[in-house]
Amino acid sequence: MIGAPVIFGLTIVVSLLGLYAASQIIALSNLTVLSGDDSLTLPLLSLGGRGVVSVVGNIVPKDVNAMLTAWSKGDIASAQSW
Repeated sequence: MIGAPVIFGLTIVVSLLGLYAASQIIALSNLTVLSGDDSLTLPLLSLGGRGVVSVVGNIVPKDVNAMLTAWSKGDIASAQSW
């Protein structure tokens, strides 16, 4: 191996209490942080996360895409409705 490994992002699978640690990672680094827990996707996005590695997205991909699209357009109410 030449040099150190390169890390581009993290997947965060945590409880609500762990979101504080995720917010610190987001604030203090250039890493892309993804939610690894479907139920915490919107809370993590609100802290600056960039997306989700989703189980539910394999079952209802259009719904998850609609939620993420609404979030990216700033339509928080629509994102929360999913």
